[in-house]
Amino acid sequence: MSSCEVTLGGCKRLARNAPWLNVEIINENENNDLMERNEEDEREKVDRLYLYRTVVGARKDAPPCVTIL
Repeated sequence: MSSCEVTLGGCKRLARNAPWLNVEIINENENNDLMERNEEDEREKVDRLYLYRTVVGARKDAPPCVTIL
């Protein structure tokens, strides 16, 4: 999903509550340390969200701009 009102905190909650889904955030900004942010940044909108189900787990070949939750 892109151009929607999805927050970093919402993505983290989704990943925590639905472990059978892979939640990837594609951050087009230079600062890609999404997991290092504080609570205030939880309301920050994500650039793109990629959500999918897989039988093999999270991918290992994600580029630096992708954060897998």
